[in-house]
Amino acid sequence: MIAVKGKVMDAEMQHLQGVKVSEFNIANPLPLVATTDENGDFSLMVSSPEAILKFDRAYYKPVFLPAKDFYSYIILDKAVIELHDDQTKKPKGLPGWAIALIAAGVIAAIGGVIYYNDPKTGKPHYTAARNRK
Repeated sequence: MIAVKGKVMDAEMQHLQGVKVSEFNIANPLPLVATTDENGDFSLMVSSPEAILKFDRAYYKPVFLPAKDFYSYIILDKAVIELHDDQTKKPKGLPGWAIALIAAGVIAAIGGVIYYNDPKTGKPHYTAARNRK
């Protein structure tokens, strides 16, 4: 085991608190994890100089780096989420009226009543419960 110590900063050279630093190892699903403090500092024990370090924080791109290549600090870049044309369109799936009909069947089957707007006329409609004795 070897100790790895260092500092994590953002692109503006500001200290990053709350960055999870761990040894990335598929064989060990529960690695030791260190979290950076308010000054961006961390200390972590890893298995060897060949170990891969993972630096991870919400809204930042994760970084993977061999422990032997880590010197004293690392800079994380903000993650950028890009929407493509196909992602801005309405999601595919069942139309609202189909979901309403399925829900009506379920409610009727268990003895309830569901109200919804008829998709063709736009007027209120309801499905009543089964006849009860």
